[in-house]
Amino acid sequence: MHSLCWPAGFLALAGMLGVACFPGLLAQSQKEEEEIDYYQKWLEEDVVYVITPEERDTFLALTTDEERENFIEQFWAAATPIPPPLKTSSGKNTTAG
Repeated sequence: MHSLCWPAGFLALAGMLGVACFPGLLAQSQKEEEEIDYYQKWLEEDVVYVITPEERDTFLALTTDEERENFIEQFWAAATPIPPPLKTSSGKNTTAG
């Protein structure tokens, strides 16, 4: 019965040694996972009701984070309405800000 615990303990030790020997690998893996989660959340939660199928397909075809960030920036810029000019008491137009 004691021998059944050995493989689990061995795997735990091997995992700890792997992390100790390759800490950058774990950090990189976690960063990549967080980036994937961020973009997945943006697509599936933040814009799910406002993104068109064509925009979604375009976003999914992007291959770098820089392209994805540029897409998101342009997406929100296009979706943000520009307020109309306001009239001052003198009748001149001014921009809202």
